[in-house]
Amino acid sequence: MTAIPEHERPAKVRPEQVADTVHRIVEWWRLISDQDAQAAATKTAEYGGGGAAVDLVWLGEQLIDMNVAQWPNQASPIELGIFFYLLGKMARWKAAILEGRPVSDDTLKDITTYAMMVRFQREHGSWP
Repeated sequence: MTAIPEHERPAKVRPEQVADTVHRIVEWWRLISDQDAQAAATKTAEYGGGGAAVDLVWLGEQLIDMNVAQWPNQASPIELGIFFYLLGKMARWKAAILEGRPVSDDTLKDITTYAMMVRFQREHGSWP
């Protein structure tokens, strides 16, 4: 077994560097999450009003009716609808990769938002 040359070894990290890195990531994540949550809440009001997410429920029910998804299972119709929307975002990301360009920040934000919507729905039993 060959030893790793000194110049290729990772530098030792001091505990205060780790704490600074963790703090920087947490603060950035909170800021972005606050912005994304506000945008999602605004869009929810625009798309579905104050009630149930009719589009997500209907889309999930259509997938079930077409035997694309089995019911009953662990996924609710809302979750299935979100999954369908998420597939569209992943398709955009795939197209970007195939075309040799970076995927848009908006697509990445939407992917995060859809995942958070499912987490909310699981915890609260509905979206919104």
